[in-house]
Amino acid sequence: VCVCVCVCVCGCVCKWDIIHSDNTHYLIMDFNGEGCFGKVAQCFDLITFEMVAIKIHKDSDDPTIQREVAMLEAVRALDPHKKNILRFMENIMFNNLSCLALEMLDRSLWDLIEERNWEPLSTSEIGPVTHQLLFAFEALKNIGIMHTDLKPVNIMVVNHKDQPFRIKLIDFGLGLPVSKAKVGMIMHLCSEQGFSLQSQLIKKKKKKSYGNCILFHCSATKRSQRIMVSGMVPPAMQHQPHW
Repeated sequence: VCVCVCVCVCGCVCKWDIIHSDNTHYLIMDFNGEGCFGKVAQCFDLITFEMVAIKIHKDSDDPTIQREVAMLEAVRALDPHKKNILRFMENIMFNNLSCLALEMLDRSLWDLIEERNWEPLSTSEIGPVTHQLLFAFEALKNIGIMHTDLKPVNIMVVNHKDQPFRIKLIDFGLGLPVSKAKVGMIMHLCSEQGFSLQSQLIKKKKKKSYGNCILFHCSATKRSQRIMVSGMVPPAMQHQPHW
């Protein structure tokens, strides 16, 4: 006897549900990853037979969702493979919830470093990551988009087993057109990032500063990494630090 267990998220979407779109049908296989926005479902595309990640929002009326969709539509003009940007497929409404169909990737840079027991990346490993990030930044600059939320959890490894350190930039929920950015503008962060200060200032050299912080994080000594997760930073930042 086969017993199927229905696991629901947000009270409206369950494991083994099929999300229908105009282009295909997605079978929900499992859920993984959760934030203030909702959850991410691992789905199987019944037409193309590929695994897809679907970001399911808790509150479809949240105006930030529309901003995220607008940013994803904008970056879709870029070649996701050549420019190292997450591939966005489509925006779907399912059970009155906004669902974003996205490329399935392997793991975040943060997860990878954690799996290595906080062993820092070597120069030969940091080099390719830096090169790919700069390509992504240049591509975003050319279409007038700022990511504004660069951190290790938003840098995903595509397939570490077959393509070591092949990365893509993800999560454009805080993306912003360059034309709307001003020095001194307040940028609010998701609540689960746990900052006592709930905002950050955009600075003129922000892109360079953030890039340098990412490189420092990757190359920090094992002792520095252990100190960082041992309580010298706010507990909520220990798993999803913002740099």
